[in-house]
Order: sequence, then structure tokens, then C-alpha cells
Amino acid sequence: MNIVIFNSHRLNNEIKKVYNEIQTYCYFDIQIIEEMFDKALLIAKKLELQDSVDAIITGGATGEMMRDKINIPVVSFSVTGFDLLKTLMNAKTDSTDTVAVVNFKKSYQELRYIEELLKIRLDEYVYNDQHELLNIINKIRKKGYDFVVGTTIICDLATEHGIRNYVVYSREAIMNAMKTACELVITRRQELEKIERLKAILNFAYCGIIATDEKGLIKMFNPAVQKILRMEPAFALEKHIDQVAPGLQLTRALHSESPQIDQIKKIGNLNILVTHVPIIVKGNVKGIVATCQDVNTLQQTEARVRQKLHKKGLYAKNKFTDIIGKCIRIQETVARAKSYAVSDSTILIYGETGTGKELFAQSIHNYSRRSNQPFIAINCAALPESLLESELFGYEDGAFTGARRGGKAGLFELAHLGTIFLDEISEIPLKMQARLLRVLQEKEIMRIGSDKVINVNIRIISATNRNLWHRVQEGLFREDLFYRLNVLKLDLPPLRERIDDIPLLLNNLNLPKALDPYVSLIISKFNNLYWPGNIRQMENIIERLMVIFQGFKGMVSKVEFMQILDEVTENIPLVDAMKTRTSIPTSLNACSERKVTDESILKVLRDVNGNKVAAAKKLGVSRMTLWRWLKKINI
Repeated sequence: MNIVIFNSHRLNNEIKKVYNEIQTYCYFDIQIIEEMFDKALLIAKKLELQDSVDAIITGGATGEMMRDKINIPVVSFSVTGFDLLKTLMNAKTDSTDTVAVVNFKKSYQELRYIEELLKIRLDEYVYNDQHELLNIINKIRKKGYDFVVGTTIICDLATEHGIRNYVVYSREAIMNAMKTACELVITRRQELEKIERLKAILNFAYCGIIATDEKGLIKMFNPAVQKILRMEPAFALEKHIDQVAPGLQLTRALHSESPQIDQIKKIGNLNILVTHVPIIVKGNVKGIVATCQDVNTLQQTEARVRQKLHKKGLYAKNKFTDIIGKCIRIQETVARAKSYAVSDSTILIYGETGTGKELFAQSIHNYSRRSNQPFIAINCAALPESLLESELFGYEDGAFTGARRGGKAGLFELAHLGTIFLDEISEIPLKMQARLLRVLQEKEIMRIGSDKVINVNIRIISATNRNLWHRVQEGLFREDLFYRLNVLKLDLPPLRERIDDIPLLLNNLNLPKALDPYVSLIISKFNNLYWPGNIRQMENIIERLMVIFQGFKGMVSKVEFMQILDEVTENIPLVDAMKTRTSIPTSLNACSERKVTDESILKVLRDVNGNKVAAAKKLGVSRMTLWRWLKKINI
């Protein structure tokens, strides 16, 4: 901090003494220049160009001259009636003395009291500029006063005219001027920082920002709003907002204390999203601030963000509306999942393979308050333990051989504020279970090779197709982790328990029109299958059926189509066969071609009196498979 003091040589010693004292708690450098009035102003202007001074201290007259000509803060020495009294007492006056008191632009209110106290005659002269001061000094010389009392500039002129004089300044006046200068510099620097910060915000904000005063005159705007509204800076500033951008319709807002959020305005060929809020000071509207965004640009930005999220896989594409089904079981499951979505508690989804566990997890995420945050899914059985740990928790640079330079954020970090879906949670290793438990309990993680704790705010949804409690009893899954994961439990119904939804599911698969005549046969067949692989298995069977069917030219009979249908579903057990499996001889339980003997087939045929349809059902195979077996043994 650099402060320049313009003054006479008379105060140099006193200024230096005060400066040394004030340095114990206020640090700055000073430069004393023995010039006043015009010469001082000329030097001050040069210092301003060099940007080498933070504040100036000088006398009242010189200070007033400078304030209008430069932008550097200027502080004037301020003298009081008490300073005048001390000066007169030090001058050792007597009752015969006549004293001229000269001051700049103001009188001493205490002058008459001092006159009575010291029993001397005091005549006061007040000047407003340098020319008046010279006239006053001449007048004082002609009247023959014993001496003059005033500031250094007055006393210097008095000395030139041979008049005895005393300087009024005190140590306290110098001290106060220095303190005030320091405070002004600090305040000014803080204000400059605020201004530069505001400029940076305005200049680098993507949305357009414009501000007016209470009359609607534009006081501030940023480059973004210039581009959106095609404003010319020189034309817009200090102009009325309706004159520059009438389409924004902001004048009405000057008479309202209510903000208007996300209003779409038509300006030329553009749709502009406008939000404006009033500037309220002590209950009065003193202007408005408005933000403007081009709707088309917003849509393009949203598309880019979605593309990036798609590339990273950090989004959930499915919602509850994507879950197909009208049967009571699936509707009850969806309703329960929706009630779970509003909570942040952990969810454990139970369901056989192919029942849509991730579909429900994504739907719960998109229905929750975290829907605008990341959704990350990972299959715990798909990766070896070491790789799974680094994927979930991340690692630091050099944590292990082959680690990416600079380290890598784990999936828990990437899912911050969002949802992480842990599929096949039953397969997670015991060592990893302990670390996962800490994430659930403490809401914090630590990268591999790091000693820094990272706080995470995530919702965990896990899924399994196995009985997790049995895994606990077998010692393969931590009991405490089981309780943490199983706060909310969601059971997904298998396809065989929602056969009424099979027509809807088939319709969603967009079957070719060539299969329309056979849809009823497909539904009838599918209704009787056990579907261990559920909807995923059914989709695969339909795909296989379409490929085989395309190999036929023209229409096929229903009998031929049933044979094709039996062929593509031959490895899927029937519902009835699964129910009666315990009553079938051990040799027939597997239902596989390799384990069924000729004697077993003949025995079943005898039991059902040769009914091949009943025999196929009892064997748990399709009629096409049974027909092929019988052909091999010439029956």
C-alpha cells in the first residue's frame, strides 16, 4: 500500500513520527512531496497514470482541487477548535495581541469561546480558492496583525510576506488522516474485487443478464445478452429497456415485487426464456434483474449433455411407464416400487433371471428426487474381486501396476447425489462386503492407495436372484450387510405368475404381420410354459421363432406351425410338469434327452394309455421332442 502526502516541509518531522508509530498495526509506505495546489495536482496526475499510488493525503484546499481531477482517493488533514486552542496557547499570546485566524471554507465554531478564554482578539478569515487566499494574506499584512494562525500553506504565504505565523496541525490530525487513508484503500480494494468478480460472472455467464434502475434505464448487461438480443453496447446503456428490448416486457415488473420465472417471450424469430426479479431496497423496488436464454440453444445444450451421459452410461432410460403389464401382481409391485422411490432407504430387489430387476431399479431412480442425477449400474458377478474393487472405489495415481495415470474416480464417486444399482449382490466377495457396509453406514469412501476420505451421497439399490438369507446362513454373506441392504424389499413376480400379461408383452415385441394368424397359438403355448428365464427367455424364443418362420415360403398350416413352436420351446419345461416333478421317477426328473431311456419312455406311454400329448407333458418335453424320440425306437 503506497500513500503520498503533499505538504509543507514544516510537518515533515511530525509526519514521520506518526508514521513510525502507526506502522505497528497498519502497514503502508509513504512518500512526502513538498508541493501544493497546481504543482501538487500535476504530480498527482502523473502518479495516477503510473498506477503507483493508492491514496493521497494533503491539506483541505489542495485536496478539494484534486478530488474532481483524479480517481485516487484523497484525504484531507482535518483540524478542530481544540487544535486551534493548543496552537494559540503554544504561541504565548497576551491580551494586547491581535491574531488573524485563516481557514479553508469553514469557520471555527469555538472561536468566540477561545477568544474569551485567552482574553485576546481573534479575527477569522475564510477562503474558497487560491486567489482569495492571496488577497486575504495581503489584507492581513496591511492591517498589521501580530501573527497569523492557519494551515501550512497559509503559513508559508505569510512567511513570504513577512508575517509571523503558527501552524494549526496536530499529531492527532495527522494520525486520523493516515488511518482514514488506509481504511479507504482497503475498502476501495474490496470494492474493486467485487466489481471484477461481478464482471467475471457477467462476462462468462452462458445466459444473458440485464439490469435496470427504478426508471427502467439499463445500467448493466453482459455479452451474452448482447448476442441474444443483438444489442449495441453504446446504444443500450442508459436507455430505457422498452426502447432497447420491448419484447422482454419488463416495464410491468418495475411495479411488482413478485419475480417471474421461466417466461417464454417471442423476440424476432427467437423464443427467449426470461426470468426477472425485482431489486428491492427497504421495501421499495429500485430496479429489476432479468436473465435471458435462447430456447433453441437450451435444447441444443440439453441434447449435448444427454449425449455425454449416454456415452458414460450415467443415466437411467426406463420409467414405470415402460413396465408392461396389467395383472394384479405386476400392478401391486409397481405401486410398491413407487412408494419406495420417494424414500432414500436402500432397496433389495428379489427376482428370477429375466424378470426386469434393472428395469425396476431405473424406474425407481427416475421416479425419485434424484432423477436428474447419475444412475450407475454394475454387475457384481461380472468382474473379478480386484477389478470390482477398483471400479467401485476408484484408485490413486500409482496405486497398483497398470493404474491409470492421474488415478480414476470410482463408481460410488460418479454416482454422488444419484443412485447406484448393484446387480447380483449375492456374488460380491466377503472382503468387498465389509467395504460396502462402511459406505452404507458412514456415507464415505476411500480410493485404493489413498488416505483421504471422500463423502458421498448416494442411494443404493441392489438385486439378486438367489435367497440372500440362505447365503447368510451359509456364511457367504455378512448378516449386518444383509440388514442394511434389505431395508425395503421388492419381490418381482415371475412370468408364469402373470400369464395374463403375455399378450401385452408379445404385442410390445412388434411381431411381423405374417405371424398374426398364429398369435393365438403362440399365446396358448406360452401360457403353459414354466419360463425359468422369464421375459428375457420369452423374447429370445420369439426372436428364434421369427428367424425359423422366415425360412418358410408362404403360409404354413397350424399343425406345421405348432411343430415349429414345439421345436423352439422344446427345452422349456411345462408348468404342470414342474408341479408334478416330484412324482416322476428319478430317471425322468432331468427331462433331458441324454438321461431319458427307451424303457422310461415306454413306461410313461403305458401309464397314459398311449396318449402322446399326455406322455409329453408327463415327461416335461414338447410333442415334437417326444415324436423324435419315438421315431428313433421305431414307434
